[in-house]
Amino acid sequence: MRYTKEQIIAALALYNAIGLAKEVIKTLGYPSNPTLCHWIEKYPEFLSKPHVRHYKQATAELKKQVRGYSHSGSGREAHDSLGS
Repeated sequence: MRYTKEQIIAALALYNAIGLAKEVIKTLGYPSNPTLCHWIEKYPEFLSKPHVRHYKQATAELKKQVRGYSHSGSGREAHDSLGS
């Protein structure tokens, strides 16, 4: 399956915020774990900031989650806050 640049950036931004591949895949419904690992290695420049256009299109709930994860400290804390 082919993914758009916006989808890749969104997945990497969420991964950067929460640090857990499983939660990124569960939240977005894509990609597979090997694909996400490949993107992390191939596109390190996208780990530090979300794509503005995609972020504007995100639901209010997802924006709130991303903002909360980015201020939560560690991926473990973010994972725990999801109740998983």
